[in-house]
Amino acid sequence: MVVNGLIAVALGYLFGSIPVTYLVTFTFKGRDVRNIGDRTVHTSNVFREMGLGTAVVIALLNTGKGLFACFSVLLLLPEVLPLTFPWQLLALFAVVVGHIRPIFMKFRGGYGLAVSVGILTILLPQGMMIALAIAILLTVFLRNPVLAVNISMITVPISAAFQMDSPFLIVFPQARLLFVVFSAGLLLMLGLNFLPVAKKAIAEAGGRDNLMTELFRLDRGNKKGKKAKKAKKARR
Repeated sequence: MVVNGLIAVALGYLFGSIPVTYLVTFTFKGRDVRNIGDRTVHTSNVFREMGLGTAVVIALLNTGKGLFACFSVLLLLPEVLPLTFPWQLLALFAVVVGHIRPIFMKFRGGYGLAVSVGILTILLPQGMMIALAIAILLTVFLRNPVLAVNISMITVPISAAFQMDSPFLIVFPQARLLFVVFSAGLLLMLGLNFLPVAKKAIAEAGGRDNLMTELFRLDRGNKKGKKAKKAKKARR
């Protein structure tokens, strides 16, 4: 069982390492996202440099990546490798690790948020519905959907502790505790991965006084780009 579990974790990591953002932008836009903007494969970089439409498509594809990974690990993979539920959760955790630190991209990947949302939507649908409602409300006030979703994810481990109708609880009664640990672990990893963004915001704000302004304005870079384009047209 241990060998099968380790193989499942390795497969999960390799699947998570598939660079969806890079493949989409390079194939359909002809641009290497690592060479533009802040030189990251984050969806926020795609949004600033390629527009909302491309960013939304990539966010949906990465969410689908999480959904497919969850479906495969829970339903398809055990048919090939006999696995216990804890090993399945470890394999799913490895998917997110692979997305954040992909072996195919020199260990520089995305935030992992969309993939985590896809996975948790299958595992904890009630918790994700609550988190989605909170994220929508926060987006209205903060005007930063990435930050809003990150904050709303804090509620998922709490919801996991009270989830009642999950089919996993019937098959595996200890799943409730595993759900809490799994979702809390994902949240911690996402938070640590988001720290560089906060540090950059502090540097760009020139101090803590303007930090909230920097963090709560995802469209700031896009607006600067529009102003630059207008200035260029005016010079012509």
